[in-house]
Parts: sequence; C-alpha cells; structure tokens
Amino acid sequence: MRQYCYKIFIILLFISLITSTIFFLLGKGLWGVAFVFLSILILVSQIYIVKCPHCGTRPGKWIPAFWTLAIDFEFYVSDTLLLEKCPKCQKNLFAEVDLVN
Repeated sequence: MRQYCYKIFIILLFISLITSTIFFLLGKGLWGVAFVFLSILILVSQIYIVKCPHCGTRPGKWIPAFWTLAIDFEFYVSDTLLLEKCPKCQKNLFAEVDLVN
C-alpha cells in the first residue's frame, strides 16, 4: 500500500508543479505560490511514507538529495516511480521481514 501512495505522491507532485507554472504564466502569482507550497508539502510527506525494513533508511531523503544535486527532475521522477530497492542496502523495500532472526 505504501508503495502505491509513494507513486501517487510523485504524480501529484508533478501535476502540482505544472499547475503552479501555469498560474505563474497567467499572472496569478498568489495561486502559483500556493501550488509551490503544496508541492513542498507533498515532497516532505513523501519522505516519511517509505522506510526500509532492513536498514531503516528513508529513500525519500536519499533520492531528492541526490537528484537535487544533479538538477535533473526527469531522473528524479523515474527513480521514484520505479522505486523497488533501498538506495543504501540494495534490498527490496516492500518485502516481508522475518523479525525472529
């Protein structure tokens, strides 16, 4: 379930950024600023959705930090939509974990 929420949030983030750009181009700055803040809220909430059951890393913090340094939004979108493995330990994020061992 969290995997689907994570992917839905990246789509909502993309739509929100496009909407804010359209409002800025139409001269409606207040609505544009509102959608920029909505995008930031979506990005922050996306960080806390998924946590690696193996090492405890939150991939939502790793992926935006890496692609923000590279300044390539397309790769960020593709990485978040195709997120299956933890960027730190390379194990499956959505697998069942045996808590006994």
